[in-house]
Order: sequence, then C-alpha cells, then structure tokens
Amino acid sequence: MIAEHLRSMRKPSELPPLPKQTRVQGRKPHDPRFDVREAL
Repeated sequence: MIAEHLRSMRKPSELPPLPKQTRVQGRKPHDPRFDVREAL
C-alpha cells in the first residue's frame, strides 16, 4: 500500500543510485518489505 503510493509519486527525472547500506541486525517486524531508499 505505501509502496504503491510512493511509486505513484515517482518523479520522471533519474537520480544517481545510492550505495547499498549493510545491516548489522536482521529484519524487524515493523521494517517495510521494499527498498525505501530506492523509492525516495
């Protein structure tokens, strides 16, 4: 639901990709199931 809304807000201009951040801990129950940094 949130991922769909963020996709609809996507601007047509391309931005340089952000470097992937490594996670030290595992997933938490409240973490989103999509790459938020990529959507922004």
